[in-house]
Amino acid sequence: MIYHLAARIGVGHILADPLSMVEEVADTRAVCDFARSSKAVLVYVSSSEVYGPLVNGPSRETDAVSCLPSLLARGGYGVTKLWGEHCVLGYV
Repeated sequence: MIYHLAARIGVGHILADPLSMVEEVADTRAVCDFARSSKAVLVYVSSSEVYGPLVNGPSRETDAVSCLPSLLARGGYGVTKLWGEHCVLGYV
């Protein structure tokens, strides 16, 4: 069993180094490839950032996603985690 908890903790780190999001995307893909080739169960941990700004109370996994504008680096963090979710689902 593989637990993919890897991500920069805290949006502040992403704001300080926005290109690290590109590395996270590549790393998630590599973890998915390894899990598939080793026939391991993969547990991927995402972030509430995928839902964008909090509008009406706590977010649910069935809520629509509202991305922040591209000019706001914080939005990139949420998009990166959302891409990770879709990457994992693609492997499933």
